[in-house]
Parts: sequence; C-alpha cells; structure tokens
Amino acid sequence: MELLQEINEAGTTIIMVTHDQGLAQRAKRNIHILDGQISNSSVDSQMLHATNTKAEENTVAAARA
Repeated sequence: MELLQEINEAGTTIIMVTHDQGLAQRAKRNIHILDGQISNSSVDSQMLHATNTKAEENTVAAARA
C-alpha cells in the first residue's frame, strides 16, 4: 500500500477494487457498487477542498487573461 500511495502522491490515479474496509478507508474517494449500480460515493474533504481551490485558481487565471 505504501508504494501505491507514493505513486498516487506523484500524480497517478490509482483504481483499486477491494472488500477490505481498512484499505478503502485509506483512499481519498470511495465508490460503492451494489448489484452493478453505484449505491454510494464519498469524497475525502481534503480532496474536495483541493479540487475547489484548483477550480477557483483556474477561474481567476481565465479572468485575468
């Protein structure tokens, strides 16, 4: 898991399928599938903040251009 975390921190998206809740809790985002359908999706609040901050930066940069 440490290797996957290092790769992810370097900017690569990791998609992992697991039934292990302990491993799932380490992820920034979880998508739960039940009977082939998305039943729940959760995003780490830090990831959501980083995404919103990046979107705000892009909006400001576009406005200045």
